Amino acid sequence: SVSPNQEQQVPIIGLYPASIMNHSCDPNVGIRSPMQTARIAWISLRDIEPGEEIFCNYVDTELPVADRRIRLKATYNFFCNCPKCIAEDALDRALSKQ
Repeated sequence: SVSPNQEQQVPIIGLYPASIMNHSCDPNVGIRSPMQTARIAWISLRDIEPGEEIFCNYVDTELPVADRRIRLKATYNFFCNCPKCIAEDALDRALSKQ
């Protein structure tokens, strides 16, 4: 198990870091890149259980769900159906019916 903010360094050379893991708008890891170095560190954002898939975010997760989905489709050619997008989309639909 990895606890929040526990640093796990992964050597990555010549790869875009997100290409090695899937996207979620509610990621369980984030990037920290110390200034003036060519290294990056993935840090846990919450508890991660053994065997749990690691997710990073490809877009700003503070954007509205429609904007995130547009950017992900345009840039990465997929429609996000992560739990956060599903929940926010359902809320938007419910509010629009009022």
